[in-house]
Amino acid sequence: MNNLDKYKNELKIEYPCVWNYKLIGKEADALRDAVEEVVNKENFLLSLSNKSTKGNFTSFNLAVKVEDEAHRLDVYQRLKNLTEIAIIL
Repeated sequence: MNNLDKYKNELKIEYPCVWNYKLIGKEADALRDAVEEVVNKENFLLSLSNKSTKGNFTSFNLAVKVEDEAHRLDVYQRLKNLTEIAIIL
């Protein structure tokens, strides 16, 4: 067993819980609108986090109440499909 396998076995997520995503994109307004449209049926909070020094990128914190792992992965997949998001952490 490698260290990654050991970590996976130790990680226990208790659902329901609030799951936090860090979203980074170029157009803040477009990113905000797209995210709100995708998660509009969820219990969520979207807040501005930071702007890059040159203003090329903006990051947001997205907190979503997820009911189980399938729900958490579904939200992630829906966010991943948005072209307005460059990076999801």
